Amino acid sequence: MTDKIPSSSLDNSLFTTTSKTTSTTQIITPNTSENITTPIPSLPPILSLKTDWVFKWMFGQEKHKPLLIDLLNAILQGKEPPIIDLTFNNTEQIGKQLDNRNVIFDIYCTTSDNTHLIIEMQNIKQPHYIDRALAYGITSMNKQLNTQSNWHKPLEPVYVISFVNFIYFEKDSFISHTRLNDLDTGTAISSKLNLIFLELPKIKKNQLDYQHSRLDAWLYLINYLGEIETMPESLTLDKTFREIFQKANTAQMTAQEFEDFIRRNKYHWNHLIALDERYTSGMAEGKLEGLTQVAKSLKTEGMDITLIQKVTGLSAEKIKQL
Repeated sequence: MTDKIPSSSLDNSLFTTTSKTTSTTQIITPNTSENITTPIPSLPPILSLKTDWVFKWMFGQEKHKPLLIDLLNAILQGKEPPIIDLTFNNTEQIGKQLDNRNVIFDIYCTTSDNTHLIIEMQNIKQPHYIDRALAYGITSMNKQLNTQSNWHKPLEPVYVISFVNFIYFEKDSFISHTRLNDLDTGTAISSKLNLIFLELPKIKKNQLDYQHSRLDAWLYLINYLGEIETMPESLTLDKTFREIFQKANTAQMTAQEFEDFIRRNKYHWNHLIALDERYTSGMAEGKLEGLTQVAKSLKTEGMDITLIQKVTGLSAEKIKQL
């Protein structure tokens, strides 16, 4: 049952979008007294869930587990029993898959009834992304085979759920669920390996029934959270969605939450800083091409357009065209 609270008890300050900026953050590494000062670009007022590292931060850690369970139950409704609990697994799978390279998932978890779930946020369009999703699912199935001493035991279901920020299938529906079927009869041969794709560009605000559909409400937040200044009232009454908005609102972060956010995403910030250095070099040489390339790289990383403007100085219209 959805947990709602009376509108009279809402704290309106949770829904303001005052930006928080900082040029450096001082981090003390665990078990040491070493101070590490890392330059951090300005954060947008509201973090976009379509950004890869924000998605993993929001849904891929133990203390945010109820949020992930709620999202997965909305996606898998009618396909699997409701998820009561889940366990986060190591996202790096070492083996001979994918040309002997390690396979790294965004989020990898197992439910209490042993269903394996791999969740991906994919912003960069890849012509063979379905092959990659298949490889992810097969990796999880191989892991089951490697740990089972009894080969007569059936495999547990595997779902690879991909939020893709591009159009892949030639149909109007934004959600596709594929598995192994007989081509002649359409009958399911196996329901153990499932690929679910949610194509975000096909999702339109005026087509979402977020007041009555839990999945539509989630898709509204995932697709538009970084763009909206206020949430629809029906979503603000929902405890889970209020929590999502509050966590994504950088102005509402406590000092501890902000430090934790920076610590968990330090790798991604360092990557952004490296790109920013390329920008500085391009400026020194007076090359517009350098600015454009940096903006394109940042955009493919899923960065907010406003943040790209701050880094490159290019117009929003120019960035959207890249």
